[in-house]
Amino acid sequence: MINWTLVTIGLIAIGAAGYPNAWRRPSYWVMVPLIVGLLIMPALTVTAGFGEFDLLAAVHHLSFGMVGADYGIIIRALRPLVSVLLVYVVCVYWLSNLLQMSFKGYYFAALLIAMINPLSINAMNMVMTPRVENDLAVRVHDPGVEMNGVAPDVLLIYLEGLDREFLDRSRFGDSYDGIAELAPQGLTFTQIKQVEGTGWSLAGIVASHCGLPLLPNGLRNMYRWGDQEAFLGDHRCLSDVMSEVGYQTAYIMGGVIEFGGIDLFIKSHGYDTAIGRDQLAERYSEERLELGAAVRRYDDALTLDTAKDIYQEMAPIDDPLLLTILTYGPHGKSGTVASNCSQTGRAYETEDLTETVRCTIQNVRSFLSWWESVRRDRPALVLLVSDHLNHLWLYDSEEAQEGRSNTFFAMGYDLPHIPRGEVNDRLGSMMDVFPTILSMAGIISDGRGGLGVSLVDEGPTLLEQRGYYRINRELNRNYDLQQVIWGSD
Repeated sequence: MINWTLVTIGLIAIGAAGYPNAWRRPSYWVMVPLIVGLLIMPALTVTAGFGEFDLLAAVHHLSFGMVGADYGIIIRALRPLVSVLLVYVVCVYWLSNLLQMSFKGYYFAALLIAMINPLSINAMNMVMTPRVENDLAVRVHDPGVEMNGVAPDVLLIYLEGLDREFLDRSRFGDSYDGIAELAPQGLTFTQIKQVEGTGWSLAGIVASHCGLPLLPNGLRNMYRWGDQEAFLGDHRCLSDVMSEVGYQTAYIMGGVIEFGGIDLFIKSHGYDTAIGRDQLAERYSEERLELGAAVRRYDDALTLDTAKDIYQEMAPIDDPLLLTILTYGPHGKSGTVASNCSQTGRAYETEDLTETVRCTIQNVRSFLSWWESVRRDRPALVLLVSDHLNHLWLYDSEEAQEGRSNTFFAMGYDLPHIPRGEVNDRLGSMMDVFPTILSMAGIISDGRGGLGVSLVDEGPTLLEQRGYYRINRELNRNYDLQQVIWGSD
């Protein structure tokens, strides 16, 4: 936290000590460090808002667009940075006069400033990390389909940024208890790591749907993503495979479905129904929408109520169903509390993550209780998965990232092969979630998909074979794998 009293006293002291020289017109060379300092602001704002700067995520979102982005996070982060920027400008102005540097001094100062840019740090880390020879490009595996028994209904609920770090009661109290309490009823996976290319919403969804990291496709999609018709079109993903064996499929979220290419992925991979913010708005009254409106999206209460409606529309059809839901609770340093958790009856944003986590889990538990009361007479598989690790600023080193794990929990209904009250502590990543789901649903026999290996079958995962650090090195600047992932897209 910046102590603005000390900053103000310091500025007054510098100004008084340098008067009147500090107020002379500076050299034109002062523009060099000023401009470089201004260029830090975008990356610094992202870092302040989300707790980290992920260059891969930045390239992806620049390429596929920011329609429906939560600029509230950016605005809240920008407010204190504006004050920092003003202080920076004044300090550069004064120091340039007091020090009377040559033009080389200005360039040296600009270089030092550029080196602390989160973008520069992230890019340098990526470039300086040695590339490691690997066989990942040839390991990408198209899953073989072999339906075993009655196809179960599948409810796949993504919990935005709600990873297992929230189990820490010393920091987050009992906010995660609603999921922890489900442990006796299903199978808990405790070691689902976040590797390169899986650290934002669509990346986590792609990894757990296709078994692939969302490595950058450069910026060649920029300005044409709206006209693009295929997204990873050369690969068969979860919804593709399930459609092939007769599943009806639906995807529901409260945000803008066009954000970051989510709509392109969904329509490229076998989903019959796709519902986002605009589609939700067509289903409810203005009064209800106003209560559930958060920044550029609708809250989990509206999203899950819509999921109930969609389930009831799908249930009378004999075919098995895949219902995928993306919630929106904790996200970086802030999150959304849904209207039904609010004393005012209106959704709101807060930086108290315990509130957002507790509310999201409460709504998911309520939805599952409703679903259990109406579910149809066929086996079912319920999955709770965090789409990525939360963007908390507390854990920005690779060592700290290795210690964190995504939420992944499975409950089987009339599926005796899904154990109850057991823990699976095999080391995996979000890429391994894809074949694990297919195996638990009885859809594949070989236990592989993309780069993933089923955690409930035999065969080591990439992380078990090579370790967390090694896999991140192999994914770094892996141009052969990028070509395999994107193909002709």
